[in-house]
Amino acid sequence: MKQIIAILEKKGYTLITPSRKDKRAVNVKITESGKQLMMESAEKGIYFLTDLFTDFSTDELEQMWSLLKKMYRFDGEDQDGFEHDGYLKPVENQSEVQTRVLREFERRRKQSKNGVCE
Repeated sequence: MKQIIAILEKKGYTLITPSRKDKRAVNVKITESGKQLMMESAEKGIYFLTDLFTDFSTDELEQMWSLLKKMYRFDGEDQDGFEHDGYLKPVENQSEVQTRVLREFERRRKQSKNGVCE
């Protein structure tokens, strides 16, 4: 983990500072360029998932999600997918990016239903 964080810092995506509370620990902060990279990656991920599930109906997607959640809590404990809580301040244009991604998602789903592929 230390090596990955160091690489991200070298690329300018994170800042590493010593913890004031615990000398053994460090704090990792995401830089603006790191946040931008996260947004771009998330957008590409949405496009990938849209293409992957383009031929699934809404009912099929909901059923699959329900089954995945059931499998994920196989030990009887609900999981949210995150082991530790983290906080990331919202990006100023986040709603704009989200809106653009959702519109693209909708456009691709409509294209698939109409038999149009890119």
